[in-house]
Order: sequence, then structure tokens, then C-alpha cells
Amino acid sequence: MASPSSSVADSVAQLLITEAIASVARASPLSVGEGEATVAEAEREESHRMVVAAKIELMGHSIGYRFIERIAQQRMLPADSLEVIKFLCKDVWQELFGKPIDKLQTNHRGVFVLKDDDFKWLERHSGSESQFQKAASQLLNFPCGLIRGALENLGINSLVSADFSPEEAGRSDTRPTAFHVRIR
Repeated sequence: MASPSSSVADSVAQLLITEAIASVARASPLSVGEGEATVAEAEREESHRMVVAAKIELMGHSIGYRFIERIAQQRMLPADSLEVIKFLCKDVWQELFGKPIDKLQTNHRGVFVLKDDDFKWLERHSGSESQFQKAASQLLNFPCGLIRGALENLGINSLVSADFSPEEAGRSDTRPTAFHVRIR
């Protein structure tokens, strides 16, 4: 069990990340007002959403890249891509989230799926399901960037995406999340 100071640190880190993401989203406000949007407005809104997602992912990438440098000083790092992914799932995830990834799957052709059955960064979000889905899809850009930055620093160029589905868990209080890593 995590110590009380560790729990406080986790809560503060989650709040900091949530606020950083909200700040990026507010930095260039663009929203379609109530009512019907024209096609051009909808395209601008989608373009804005993609720019915000890219900025959040880049923040995560930078942190993931630097984070690996800190934890790599104490460990012998693997060279094989499968071993690097296993290192990410066990050691890096443990450092970041206090537990290893719950399940790792691969097709042995450069595609890996890292499953976290209860991704704790999604547990504090409330509101309607549509509000949650919008906030979660924005938030998940950050850990995708973390993973991509960590892998890049370990010599692996990759594309990372994430999805989540509370229905899959069978309980409404868990947020199963899958991170899809495609090695280029």
C-alpha cells in the first residue's frame, strides 16, 4: 500500500496534469456556440481539437523522454524491442503509476497493446458520459506522449494511441485503458 505522502503526491500530480491540459486547451480558445454549426465552423473546431491534442502529446513526449534518462541511470537497459516494451510495462509503469501494466499483447510484427485495467488518471473525472469521453480523450494524449518519448529515448521510434471503455470492465468505477504502440 502506498504511503500517505505518496498518495498526496499522486493526487497533486494528477491535478497538475489535469490543469496543464486545461491550460493548453484554453490557450487558443475556439468553440462553436450553441445551436447549429456551419461546416466551416465544425472544421475549425476539429482543427483546434487536433492542435490541442498535439500540444498535449508533445508535453508528454518531452517528459517521457527526460523521465527515462532519470530511471535509466540505475538500470541495465534492454536492446531488443520486445524487452524494451516489457521494461516499459513493468519498471516504467511502476515508477509512474505505482503498479505495472496489467496485460501486454503483441502480434510479433511491431504492434503492442498495453492494457491498464484501472487507469487511475481517469478515475477523478465526473460529469456526463459525453463530458467524460471528451475529457478522457484529451487527457490520454499525455500518457501517449509519455510512452512515445520514453521509447524514443530507448531507441524505438513509435506511434502511440489510446482508447478506453468502462463497459469492458463490468464495473462503472474502473476505467480500463489500452495503449496501442506501433513500432515504425
